[in-house]
Amino acid sequence: MGSLAKLFRALTAVMTAILALTQGAPSMPVPEPARENAALSAISADILPLRFDHEALYTLDLAAYLDARPGVSASDYYDTALMMGVLQGLVNRDAPRLYIFFTSANNADRVWFERLTSSTYWREKLGREPQFLAGKEIVALQSPADALYVFRDFFKGFAVWDNEVPATSNAALTACGCDNLLPLRYSAKVDSLYANLTGLGVKDIFNYKDRFTAKRVAVDLHGRFRQDAEFVFGTGGKYRSTGSRKCDAALWAVRNYLETGKTNPHLMAYHIDAYYPFFFFKQKTAYEMGHIKSTAFLLNNDYYIAKKAFFFDLCVMKNEIPSDDPDQAGKGVCPLTGSADYRTLQVVLAAQNALAAKFEYAPITCGGFTAWHIKYTNFIQAEGAEKLSGPVAVEWQTVREFSYYNVMLDADAPGLVAMSDASVFMHYPHPERYEQKSAAARGEATADEGGNFNYVMVYMGDYDSAAWLNSQSLTCWDNAQRGTVPLAWSFAPGLYERAPHVIDYLYATATPNDTFVCGDNGAGYLNPEALAVSKHFGTLEQWAAYNKTLFERFDMDIQGFLIFDKGVKTPGDFLLRRRVLDAYASFAPAGLLTNNASGIGPCTPMPVVKMADALSAEDLLGHLRENPAKNGSAFTAVRVILQSPETVNRWARAIEALPGDYRLKIVDPYTFMALYARSH
Repeated sequence: MGSLAKLFRALTAVMTAILALTQGAPSMPVPEPARENAALSAISADILPLRFDHEALYTLDLAAYLDARPGVSASDYYDTALMMGVLQGLVNRDAPRLYIFFTSANNADRVWFERLTSSTYWREKLGREPQFLAGKEIVALQSPADALYVFRDFFKGFAVWDNEVPATSNAALTACGCDNLLPLRYSAKVDSLYANLTGLGVKDIFNYKDRFTAKRVAVDLHGRFRQDAEFVFGTGGKYRSTGSRKCDAALWAVRNYLETGKTNPHLMAYHIDAYYPFFFFKQKTAYEMGHIKSTAFLLNNDYYIAKKAFFFDLCVMKNEIPSDDPDQAGKGVCPLTGSADYRTLQVVLAAQNALAAKFEYAPITCGGFTAWHIKYTNFIQAEGAEKLSGPVAVEWQTVREFSYYNVMLDADAPGLVAMSDASVFMHYPHPERYEQKSAAARGEATADEGGNFNYVMVYMGDYDSAAWLNSQSLTCWDNAQRGTVPLAWSFAPGLYERAPHVIDYLYATATPNDTFVCGDNGAGYLNPEALAVSKHFGTLEQWAAYNKTLFERFDMDIQGFLIFDKGVKTPGDFLLRRRVLDAYASFAPAGLLTNNASGIGPCTPMPVVKMADALSAEDLLGHLRENPAKNGSAFTAVRVILQSPETVNRWARAIEALPGDYRLKIVDPYTFMALYARSH
């Protein structure tokens, strides 16, 4: 994420254009002619006589299915996508069985499907014999009903959530992953998805008597949470009601799943709850259905379902009333413990940390990010929301609060980073150790005769999310001019769990001019200063040792970006910062880039360089002018976001053509750090 403020003007243009990038569907065998369903809520009873084949790979073009129904309600669209993501997670838990086409960013779903099922990809791109999905029989399902029927043995029933309490959608998702259930929005309508799937509707979606056993409602959260309740429903009296139905729903999930050890000890999902369609479609904003694909993260849930993660969506700002639950204002904000949202978040993080402490050390990974684009910030001022902080302040507070509890972020965020099929990709075979093709040049840097060069290192970021890496590598990396200029490509090595196919592809297709450095703050987005002062499970030293293992695995020696959210003002601040730098030097001895050089003097344990943002040639030129090479060489490190090698080349040529001698020389990060260390 880095500085959101710098990203806004780039993201605004890209978010508008990204939905137009969808290309044609790949050619896939169809067992029988496709059926047309009259309405999404009345899924056809005409089920194909499909049988589950554990050797086959089933596909479902969910985007095409839903988009072919322009009259479908936002709720049915949302509910169907949510359910299919959960089904996919359950089905793919042990092996890749169901592949869904849904997200639109760079057509990533289809591109990776075509690559991974193609023998040409394995031989020509990776230099290997076909493996993983190559050679599998492909069976194309025509509808969600087909998927439910074929994979009926993978789920036991339903977890019903309450539309009046959007947070119950996340509580239901937690139950789904742990108990093998599918989520259903409660509805009294006889033709609803709820009525049909529970066998109560006027038209069954299946012929129950002959072919399908009706599934029971195993978890029912409809009408369970009241503002006037004394205790939280289903917690055995352990938790008093917060006065917020939203927070009480989260506490129910904590008591029944997190505290009982049913959830994954090292994985959480910061997943936008069902307030999303409530806000955007009830408020009649300009957002359309397509934005669900890019920003609601519905199909991101498959990986977290497969891994039995705890799902939540709570505000991190202690003294602010969350914009999705303005009724909390009636209870006020406790000056000591904060809002109900904040207090509940502390319970969630503490319970997750306590569960992780029972196992061998590893940082807890939290997928997703605070929903700054629809709530919790002043980016969109919702009705009833007052005095909300800006997105950057909320970003940094999110990372700090989570880091106290040894939680690092796989920071899926709005716009470009929706990701389908991670429950498929997680089974991708990958080596235990990678070697960079640029490794031969390390340590060979020598000063250029004559000096007075302005050495520039270009950091291609910020791939601090597996979803971003999965989609944006298809344009930024797959550029014809890659390899013509030295570039530092960043990713957080902890992302290999969710995107091993992408990282394997990057290493296999890299040129000697492509060098991989670590992305935001290490294995994942975590604030090391907050972790260092934490009294919870997990220490800075353990974090450093964990990163050292990953750095060795991915052949890295440079921490590409270390974000500090505050400066150094006191001797205590200085000692803490030096402690962090010493820890990072243990696994990134070749150098470190940072956004904040406060408290960093000349006697650091490795080269430390402040990095500037560059979103245009004018930005880069401005940094060069501020840092001229006069009586010796100058060093400029810049971070570019969502730009291609072709764009970087164009910037360099434009600067070289200007009057004056800027003596611009773009070098790889190891040469940059070696020369910088020598000159300083």
